[in-house]
Amino acid sequence: MRKRSGAVTESLDKHHEITSRKQRTRRPRSSASNCRDSRGLEELGSISRRRRDHSAHRREEGEKTSHKARARERAKHATQEGMATARERHATARLDSAPAAMADASANAQAAADASKQRVRAAMCMVLLTLQYGVQPLISKRFTGKYVIMTSAVLTCELVKCAAALVFMARDGTLWKLPKEWSFVDSLKASASPAAIYALQNTLLQLSYRNLDSLTFSLLNQTKLVFTAVFMFIILGSRQTKQQIGALFMLLIAAMLLSLGKTAPQQRGKQVAWESTLWLGIIPIISASVLSGLASTLCQWAAQVKRRSTYLMTLEMSTYGSLVLLISMWWSPDGVSIQKRGFFYGWTLLTFIPVIFNAFGGILVGLVTQYSGGIKKGFVIVSALLVTALLEVVVEGKPPSSYAIAALPLVVSSTIIHQNYPYKAKPKTA
Repeated sequence: MRKRSGAVTESLDKHHEITSRKQRTRRPRSSASNCRDSRGLEELGSISRRRRDHSAHRREEGEKTSHKARARERAKHATQEGMATARERHATARLDSAPAAMADASANAQAAADASKQRVRAAMCMVLLTLQYGVQPLISKRFTGKYVIMTSAVLTCELVKCAAALVFMARDGTLWKLPKEWSFVDSLKASASPAAIYALQNTLLQLSYRNLDSLTFSLLNQTKLVFTAVFMFIILGSRQTKQQIGALFMLLIAAMLLSLGKTAPQQRGKQVAWESTLWLGIIPIISASVLSGLASTLCQWAAQVKRRSTYLMTLEMSTYGSLVLLISMWWSPDGVSIQKRGFFYGWTLLTFIPVIFNAFGGILVGLVTQYSGGIKKGFVIVSALLVTALLEVVVEGKPPSSYAIAALPLVVSSTIIHQNYPYKAKPKTA
């Protein structure tokens, strides 16, 4: 150990000696070298400054670039957030509008289904009323005895109509609402006026029938179709196309032909003076046709515009008509006969068949007026004349008259034309 430490000490001493010798032999630096050193230092300083400036510039450029990148990132993020918000709003709006759209779609579907059901009901009521009108003359002739008092039959028919109306009202629930919703003033407006008009019309019909031959009476009685269309336009604003007007005139011709077929064998009727025929025959029958068109339009106005129940109107009109008949019985011949012989004089059980048929025909008239209108009811009446002629061929074996054969295509074609060419209101242009 001592030998190793001695060797180290000697090597250190030699190193110090050599170092000191070099320092003694080193020459002093000249001014030129000092200048070169100073220029070198300046160049180094400028280089370092340029490097620092370059680094600062690069840092500034980097900061600007990073600021722009951050701005772009923020804009992109904001755009994405806006798009996400818009999508959320759109989805929320769709979710919010979905129930309304579904409700509108279901409402439209329900309205279409209701309209389809109403068309089916209207067609069924028109067919049933046509059959009832067509069958009524035959069953009345067969089951009503010649000694039956007509006022008793009419009053019984009105009572049956009232009972049937009450049954239908109880079925659809409107009967139980009458104590709260029924008004005497509304009843007078909706039902009393048509009932009074129909009563006056029947009186005029009886007056004209006594002073006209059957042919003239039947032909002039068919003009109620035209007056119904006129009052429909005046009161309800219901327009008819050219095709429908032509169909109405075709139907009028068909009705006249059918009336000719029924009255041709009896046209050697009464021979009366012209003045009596004019004032007591023609004017009353034309007035009755006018009143028929007015009453039919008023019934349609109450049923379709005022939304009054058809069964309630039937009940009210039957009640008012029965009151008028009861009052008139005090001085009429039928009233005297009822007082002497009794209300059901000449009746049998079979007499109730035409009475009940006629009562349900009155119910169907109200339904046809509500669903289809008064003009369609005119088509039903004329078609019923044709049905009567055909039933006479089948039941009684009578050959069809040439008038009925000529009226058949007119009735069919006029019905098809009037149905397929309805009036369509033109859209208003700004």
